[in-house]
Amino acid sequence: MFPTVLLILLHPSLPTIHAQCIDDPYTGQYCCEGVQRHGPPSTPTQPMVCCGSELINLNQNICCDDAVNPIQGDPVSTACCAKQSINLNTNICCDGVVNEIQGDPLSTACCATKSYYVKMDICCGDVINKRVDPVYTGCCGSQAYWTTKDCCCHGKVTSPSDCPDSHTQCPPTARTSFNSTKNVTTH
Repeated sequence: MFPTVLLILLHPSLPTIHAQCIDDPYTGQYCCEGVQRHGPPSTPTQPMVCCGSELINLNQNICCDDAVNPIQGDPVSTACCAKQSINLNTNICCDGVVNEIQGDPLSTACCATKSYYVKMDICCGDVINKRVDPVYTGCCGSQAYWTTKDCCCHGKVTSPSDCPDSHTQCPPTARTSFNSTKNVTTH
């Protein structure tokens, strides 16, 4: 009825054939982007996968945008940053650029392509600024300001006495609000 090759393609438990390239991880045959690769069978303790046209063991390498990279430290703390691998205990990836951790990993964040220590600095409009206060620092455009002593009107830091229509804060239509979880202005 059906040719043998067609039966193999339709039956899910049998190996897949891609134009003379067999993909059957249980027997150690892999078809990596049309290139036949042979290796050990893939198991939970020795996971084998294709990375582009190469065959890799995920305990030893990580695939970053089809580029084979070594594991940095242990597999759990290894991640990709563009086409290279990084150790998440020592590095952070900021828009595809590798940066060193500033202080401890939980207190490091990205500001565009640079890393910064959130306990000492704040990112305002892709510019890293020193915090003027440990808690009450906000952003006014790309400038940091003290939210309890100054106000931000139309993107400029001013004293409360200089804010129009109010001696304590900017009028609602000119006010710039601050989201402390994202370090960005919302207006």
